[in-house]
Parts: sequence; C-alpha cells; structure tokens
Amino acid sequence: MKTYLGAIGVLLATIILLIYNISQLDFEHFSDNKFGGIVSNLLLIISMILLIYALKKGDKTLKK
Repeated sequence: MKTYLGAIGVLLATIILLIYNISQLDFEHFSDNKFGGIVSNLLLIISMILLIYALKKGDKTLKK
C-alpha cells in the first residue's frame, strides 16, 4: 500500500510540473524552447500509470 500511495504522489507532482512546463513555453519563439522537461514528465507519467496498473493487478514482484 505504501508503494501505491507513493506512485500516486509522484504522479500528481509530475502532472503539476507538466502544467508548469507547458505554461512556460514561448510560442512566439518556438524554436528557443526546451522540451526536455516536458518529455521527461510525460515518460514519468506513463511509467507511474503502468506501475499503478501492475500494483492493482496484483503483481507480487512489485509489492513490498
């Protein structure tokens, strides 16, 4: 249960950071933007969703 709540917390924090990174984009000078933060947030969101799915499914290797 502790791992599940931790994954939910990381997922929520990542969504907040993703919204912040998107709000900081400069659409007038689009080539000057840095997309590394957005890409890393999206990858972290995908991995947390997969982790939560595996924990709910009952994968014994992920539970501690």
